[in-house]
Amino acid sequence: MTKRAIALALFLTTISAIAQTVTLNDASTIVASPYRIGMNIGDVCWYSNCNMLKNIVGNNNPNFEPMEDRRIWVVDSTGTTTSFTGPINYDNYPPNYFVGAQYNVISVQASGAELGCTGLVTSNTNANWPSGGSTNPTFTLGTACGAALGVGDIIIVQCSPTVHCSTLNPTPNSDWGNNYNGVVSALSGGGLLTTDTTDLCATCGSQALTLDATVGSAGIIQYWDSDTNDIWVMINGTYQISFWAKIKSGTPTLTITGSRSVGSGGFACGPFTPTITGSWAQYTINCTGAETQGATPPGIAGIYWTATNGAIYIDNLSFQKTGTDPTNTSVWRDEIINDLKLLHPGTLRYWITNQNGLSIDNWTRPSTQRSASNSGTRAYGQPAITGRMMPSLEEYLVICQLIGAEPYIEMPVTWLAADFKNFIEFLAGDGTTVYGTRRINLGQTAAWTTVFNTIHLDFCNECWNSTFAGEALPIRASAPSSVTPAYNGIYWDYAHAMYLSFAAIRTDAFYNPAKFELIANAQTAQTYGWDYFLSSAPANSAPDTIEVAAYYYSTVNQFSTDLQTWQPEFVTPFERTVNASDPLNFNQSLTDYLAQTTCGAAGNVTCRTNVYEWGAGTEAGSVSQTVQDYLDAGSGDIIPTALLPLLNMQHWPVIGPQNRFSFNEYTNGGVNANTAKLWGAIVDAGGATNNVRPAFQAIQLVNQSIIGTMFSCPVGSGNTFNFTANTNNGDAVPPGTPATANVPLVYAYCFKSGTQRSLVLINSDVSAAHTVTFAGTNTPTGTVTTRQIAPSSMNLLNEAHSGSATNTTAMATSLTSASGAASSTINLPAFSVTTLDYSLSSSVTTTGINGTVSIAGSVIIR
Repeated sequence: MTKRAIALALFLTTISAIAQTVTLNDASTIVASPYRIGMNIGDVCWYSNCNMLKNIVGNNNPNFEPMEDRRIWVVDSTGTTTSFTGPINYDNYPPNYFVGAQYNVISVQASGAELGCTGLVTSNTNANWPSGGSTNPTFTLGTACGAALGVGDIIIVQCSPTVHCSTLNPTPNSDWGNNYNGVVSALSGGGLLTTDTTDLCATCGSQALTLDATVGSAGIIQYWDSDTNDIWVMINGTYQISFWAKIKSGTPTLTITGSRSVGSGGFACGPFTPTITGSWAQYTINCTGAETQGATPPGIAGIYWTATNGAIYIDNLSFQKTGTDPTNTSVWRDEIINDLKLLHPGTLRYWITNQNGLSIDNWTRPSTQRSASNSGTRAYGQPAITGRMMPSLEEYLVICQLIGAEPYIEMPVTWLAADFKNFIEFLAGDGTTVYGTRRINLGQTAAWTTVFNTIHLDFCNECWNSTFAGEALPIRASAPSSVTPAYNGIYWDYAHAMYLSFAAIRTDAFYNPAKFELIANAQTAQTYGWDYFLSSAPANSAPDTIEVAAYYYSTVNQFSTDLQTWQPEFVTPFERTVNASDPLNFNQSLTDYLAQTTCGAAGNVTCRTNVYEWGAGTEAGSVSQTVQDYLDAGSGDIIPTALLPLLNMQHWPVIGPQNRFSFNEYTNGGVNANTAKLWGAIVDAGGATNNVRPAFQAIQLVNQSIIGTMFSCPVGSGNTFNFTANTNNGDAVPPGTPATANVPLVYAYCFKSGTQRSLVLINSDVSAAHTVTFAGTNTPTGTVTTRQIAPSSMNLLNEAHSGSATNTTAMATSLTSASGAASSTINLPAFSVTTLDYSLSSSVTTTGINGTVSIAGSVIIR
């Protein structure tokens, strides 16, 4: 080779692999006990990838229990002692829907005698039903309050398993026929579906369903996989159809079939015609499916139940695979649990649609006696349509225990003080309490506080968010305006409801402050609003922690090149840590809340912060559908996913759990008429592909490395660049992503546990590889396991583009793992995440030595 050729080769090598030094100093602690990256559940439903139950039809109210519905409102006009006007002029529920509901006035703005008023609703109007409108409903109360209801009074109205609203409990026969309450009816020739409350089986709850085919036929359908994007739950193996039944009258025949409506390739079993008797009994039938990824197209699937020639009671329906993993003691399918074990989240946050409709009574009942729950104005057409069958509290805690995650639970804003006490006693109480006894009867003898180091309890998810009207306490124009300093009214109602809940919790005999974290939710977009309410909190009422969100990259208008598309997003996590004028307001929020010393029971300790949700935002702007797919679910997202929580941890060492949103959800509507591939980390689990998104892989890599204390390992000089402002793309446009100086290209995060070490190396350079040389103390030694995700492009998907079925799409990104001898250098490909695992020493025992000797490095014994 000529001298010129050699020089050129050396130059190209320098460009393709830029060198940096990482200096390890494991004597310098950054975070003593860091949290692994947490995860939000997402949602539970019968469609898409949020159908997670072993009982595949378990989201369709298989117990036929009546709906519960809980609302919270703030009165915004003066009422009377026996009436008030609902504050939401677009609420859409039937007249007298809430007859029989219990009302409780829990807080009053003007200190009136109506505080504590309770009774039953006797009527409600609603001119908006059923076609919509803008008329506020009026409620009539059965028991007069001590004073007229006034502006700022907070009132809770509830229909629950023990508070029977006449339109919900027992379920009206017409609801079944109208496809409400989780049931899809299949009626012909005069057949009926009716509610049975008098002749119930041993495991039935408060009601069963009657298939009344005295004339015609009467049936129901339990669907899953409602779209053609994917096979979300593939039927392959032996499944058991299980149910309880009894003849009510006549000589009926019950016919059961199961199938996927796709022509060829879908499972089909039955028809089965079990012999039903005049006594309640449980029936089981085996159904075999042989669906495959290649031969089965996506399509709706279901179990079909039809009665003829008489009437039959049925209850507790199940369709569940047999021969599954016996170590999976949860109610979720093996594939779901296996994915969660791979993620190994530090916390698993329970926040699910309509969770504010959950009563503590319903949440802690045995599975066969639980109801679907509903809350808020999103229940258009009829509240029963959107009710959710959510995991019971016990079921959720079992899942947390199984995957090694601490519980992080959103507490419904619609609870009363007694509900919060019962909640604590379910978690921590003994057999002398009603709810401690409930837990014991469900099989968990020891208090859950003995299982988990900390149980995190946040009060109401985004109560400031008007999207959740009817199940939240959003900003109110009539809130007091004279409060200073820097008060904008956003938290007035929420704070006063929070005071009541935290005081009830802290004064319960079984509350232990060392085992619980009480958390207030804040809007990241504004700061200082909480400061007044922290300093003004009554005794026992202030939170321990303020939680904020950390979504990123919400507007994209410039996307012609990868540099334009991705670099602003890669810069954003760092920009937030150094920019006191961060456009998202994340930096300002954490800086303010961590400076407050008004948290805790006595209101005199430094506040902590958590991140309750974070992840890719819903991109607005002119971004194309193709590029939005990449931004939402593509391989470039591995960089901000791995980087954001680690940077936050490093810059704010006291930060607590950071919960990614979310484990499931495949698509959502985009704000710019595109489809948003948000917010799930999985594509499907137990479906056609079992694929996960690249962000899942990034979290998996990082969490496996967070083995203990985070220690110092700075990257040396020559590792930064000055980012030029991008006014077209960013968290908020304008201003876009601000100019930011000295942005690192390579990041290093180091963890230790005893003699074990794990290093996380992130190359955020969009085009160039970097070589890292290790220096300092206890650098990689012995055998090193290298784990890595290094996609060939930032624009790879592990699923099909929006608008196309993804059931045959292969994984485009992969995690690699290899072991070999330690080296003082490593090459990091562009836009990659690499981790190194190694041990500092080996333990040997030899004759003449008592105990164990630990020796660093290699040992040769001759």
